[in-house]
Amino acid sequence: VSDHYMIKGMIGTEVNGLYAAAFKIPTMLILLSGIFIEAWQFSAVTERDTESKKQHEAFFGTVFDSFQGMLFISAAGLIAMAKAASFILFSDEFYPAWQYMPLLIFATVYSSLVTFMGSVYLVDKKSIHSFTTAAIGAGVNVVFNLLLIPSPLGANGAALATFLSYFIVFIIRAVNTRRMIPFNLHTPKVVVNTVIIAVQTAWMVLELPLWIVVQAVAIAAIFTINARPILKGILKVLRRG
Repeated sequence: VSDHYMIKGMIGTEVNGLYAAAFKIPTMLILLSGIFIEAWQFSAVTERDTESKKQHEAFFGTVFDSFQGMLFISAAGLIAMAKAASFILFSDEFYPAWQYMPLLIFATVYSSLVTFMGSVYLVDKKSIHSFTTAAIGAGVNVVFNLLLIPSPLGANGAALATFLSYFIVFIIRAVNTRRMIPFNLHTPKVVVNTVIIAVQTAWMVLELPLWIVVQAVAIAAIFTINARPILKGILKVLRRG
């Protein structure tokens, strides 16, 4: 929410309108992750008292692996389709909104991962940690907005600020939740996925040469890395749901 007010105040209403339009595509990812999280949280809470600690940790790790894979695959596809989506969904006036989509989609990935980590607080009944980490993220977002929106990045500075704030909160929660449920975060895979999406995002936003080829390679790489764990995790949740 602060993004919109700060863009409007620092850059103007026209750019803020484009930025708001760009949010329509990340919303698709939010809806997808919301469905998954709802099913997951029900399973996580109901299974807590019927499993051993090791079984519960293994369950969290499997589902997290599936969830992060689903997010990164979806993000890779949506980023690649940013220009096409703007052309189909928006009038000519709002077509330039595509340039804000890649970073906003990337930010949404980490927003969803932050929500997943919040489920640990839900299961462990430590909601205060959810509140404090969210407050830290909000503060970080405002600071980065103040620094990046006036920069040459403009509204993409706000999108980058959003990504950085969610990324920082994810790191905080990833460390903090280890004391509660030390499940496997599949860190090497998350790092590789993040790097691939970062390259894909930068290539798209900067409109570098061979961008279509780079998008295709990124999608193929992300899918290859994550397809199998996704199926495994979904089947596990459905069997327990």
